[in-house]
Amino acid sequence: MDNMNKPYNFKDHMINKKDRFVPGHRMCAGCGGAVTVRSVLRSLHDEDKAVIGNATSCLEVSSYMYPYSAYEDSYIQFYKDDIFMNNTIIPPMKPIYISDAFWLIRLLEFVSYENYIKAPSSEAIIDNSMRAIFFLLHDALKFNNATTLNYQNKLQKIRKEIYERPDLSWNMDMIAEHLHLSTSYIHKIYKNMFGTSCAQDIINSRIQKSKYLLTYSNLPVSNISIECGYNNVEHFSRQFTKITGYTPSKYRNRNRQ
Repeated sequence: MDNMNKPYNFKDHMINKKDRFVPGHRMCAGCGGAVTVRSVLRSLHDEDKAVIGNATSCLEVSSYMYPYSAYEDSYIQFYKDDIFMNNTIIPPMKPIYISDAFWLIRLLEFVSYENYIKAPSSEAIIDNSMRAIFFLLHDALKFNNATTLNYQNKLQKIRKEIYERPDLSWNMDMIAEHLHLSTSYIHKIYKNMFGTSCAQDIINSRIQKSKYLLTYSNLPVSNISIECGYNNVEHFSRQFTKITGYTPSKYRNRNRQ
């Protein structure tokens, strides 16, 4: 029987994987908590790196007795009476996929370093760093569905380019053609990821750059409109006035006083 016709044995697959919840913990034999944690961690790929955390409980005091730990991965201890924790909407026992964990890893390393040096401000630094980590995880939850994950990196790259190059002739048809999707579908997944429409981001990037040029350059308003991707100065002036409440000239004079 070739591999294509061979039935998938989930039990064998899980048993043969590396155990990330190692023996030596003080959980009771057959405890459901230990079985659940072991199964969740075994579901990860071998190359995955995980950070485990849970509120103070039987599981916490039995599996992590500093400096001893039953986890092969990093572990963070939380307290169930922490106000910030209780107000942060992150579902328990749900792995969160992060396509680019660079800043998350740097923050965790920073927390570890501050915990080691124990400087006068270390406790405050750790507290604020952990809040930043939770905000990152909270935002990552928006990307945890198959459709969004499939286009996450492409849309993030496009959004970055929109704000870096507002002078380009951005439009939904161009972006749709680039991603081979319909404009209506892009609008849906873009707003789901970033909380705003692609069209609004294009406008915001252009107004943002125009504010900078009006304040810090001596370029004529007509030139600034071109630098910010507008085909004519009248359209630029109308849109700028609608959003800021000032004409470009009045905005320039107001910010140079």
